[in-house]
Amino acid sequence: MSKENQKLLQELYHTTNMGIEASQMVLPKVKNQGMKRALRAQQNSYRKIAEQSARMLAEDDQSPRPESLMQKMALWGSVQMNTMRDSTTPHLAEMLIQGSNMGIINVTRELNRLPDSDAGARQLAEEYLQSDQAHIETMKQYL
Repeated sequence: MSKENQKLLQELYHTTNMGIEASQMVLPKVKNQGMKRALRAQQNSYRKIAEQSARMLAEDDQSPRPESLMQKMALWGSVQMNTMRDSTTPHLAEMLIQGSNMGIINVTRELNRLPDSDAGARQLAEEYLQSDQAHIETMKQYL
């Protein structure tokens, strides 16, 4: 596996795991049942892509790098601070949209930066981008 593939798959793994972590922190604060279902569906999509990227890395005797404790703490602090002052459905939707946008930016940047990554890794990245874009569209109805 090329270094470009490894970098792209590591980014996918990292981005989807941060999405899973964030959604797990936000989910208990969500009161709207439709929004809860949408968030759970997004978690499932993130898990699927994280598992696939980990499998693809393992095929090359690589393992995904876990998020650092600092990253997890920063995410937790951000979610707690943002929901402490406002935990309404529109605010939670806005937070989730912003998180998805960050993931889209990170993965798109890696796709552009790593043009020689193989078709399988690029296809998985495109699947992630389509899924997160659909998630954003779903969350817009809760704004």
